[in-house]
Amino acid sequence: MARSFSLEFLPTGGPKWFTYAELQVVADNFSNPIGKGGFDDVYKGELGDHRVVAVKCLKNVTGGDAEFWAEVTIIARMHHLNLVGLWGFCAEKGQRILVYEHVPNGSLDKYLFPASQILSLDKQEVINPRSTDSLKPILDWNIRYRIALDVARVIVYLHEECLEWVLHCDIKPENILLGDDFGLKISDFG
Repeated sequence: MARSFSLEFLPTGGPKWFTYAELQVVADNFSNPIGKGGFDDVYKGELGDHRVVAVKCLKNVTGGDAEFWAEVTIIARMHHLNLVGLWGFCAEKGQRILVYEHVPNGSLDKYLFPASQILSLDKQEVINPRSTDSLKPILDWNIRYRIALDVARVIVYLHEECLEWVLHCDIKPENILLGDDFGLKISDFG
């Protein structure tokens, strides 16, 4: 069956079209999970040029190919310091996979709401929904302020500066990723 998508919709120098076999190598046969959601599983990987990536395997892509390709082309055209960069994708053998830059410090929610601070409703016991995560240090107010400003800058970009129309219905601490210097990157913003 011929591909119904044309690469002409991707910007020049945009994300790379990977084969599934290439991504199996990049993600070490999908053996290093770094995230799991209702719609995707995310694995840490390394490209041939030693860039570390997050390989996001989409599950149950119900919108079909048109929705997947629309997402790839829109994200590929968006460029902001505080948006996670899309470096590649795969659409082969029923697989729909996105390859993003890896952001090493994980999501903001783990810093704002450490597992040790989450109590049951009757306050009798500590609930630890992230038992596999090590406790993260609490962020100081200077870092929190910088994060708030960066989130505001991304929202201004999405509303006023971006050439693509984006409805950001999912900007929340779980989708705000923190880099080595606690600079943020927004993921899953569409």
